[in-house]
Amino acid sequence: LEKYDAFSAAATIEGFVSDLSTWYIRRSRDRVGPSAQDKDDKETCYRTLRTVFDCLSRVLMPFTPFMADMIYTNITGEESVHLADWPLVTTEEIIDKKLIENMSLVRRVCEMGHAIRKTEGVAVKQPLSEFTIIGPKTELENEKELIQLIKDELNVLSVEFNTGKELSVNLDLKLTPELIAKGQTREIIRSIQEARKLAGCRLDEVVSVTLPTWPKEYEDEIRRKTLVNNIIKGDIIKISRN
Repeated sequence: LEKYDAFSAAATIEGFVSDLSTWYIRRSRDRVGPSAQDKDDKETCYRTLRTVFDCLSRVLMPFTPFMADMIYTNITGEESVHLADWPLVTTEEIIDKKLIENMSLVRRVCEMGHAIRKTEGVAVKQPLSEFTIIGPKTELENEKELIQLIKDELNVLSVEFNTGKELSVNLDLKLTPELIAKGQTREIIRSIQEARKLAGCRLDEVVSVTLPTWPKEYEDEIRRKTLVNNIIKGDIIKISRN
């Protein structure tokens, strides 16, 4: 903006918002909400998003003044974003370049994994046993949290690393009875969440549900992720509000 290049500035903001919504927020859904298990991590996520939206609203101010004002006043409770200071530039010393580099690699291999699923016609909701990353040795192999992120994003049970000259990936597409049951569980959870929405349930409301069938070994997971206290066998999926 100091160089009066509004187009490049707007394109940068657009890319950031896309990354924020399609990656960070989407990947953080299990960290928040009534079924989240780690309360400290939940609060950390909320605080991070509040800071991000606060700063984002100020940066958006010259481009979308009304939307920026709505975001800012809802987040902060202050009078107007147009009375706020411009965000301070973060110093280079506190930017974690290693994390940024590793996260870029995570997103790249996840895109490659999704491409295999799409080509082979295997939906992401179907868990698979193993995802292998082949390429030059990187520090990603030692980052447990980022490896777990790959597992969650690609819905695989394990991530392995093999050394190679160029980056490539392999996805084990063989289905076992256990993997099929896990896939059914994920689909049931999605169906219950949709039924809760249609029934007008509150996000934190505990309900009973009627199901035609469900994998008994994953009943606790179904209950926990859908806030269900009682599962009844029946012909169709039905929500009963307590």
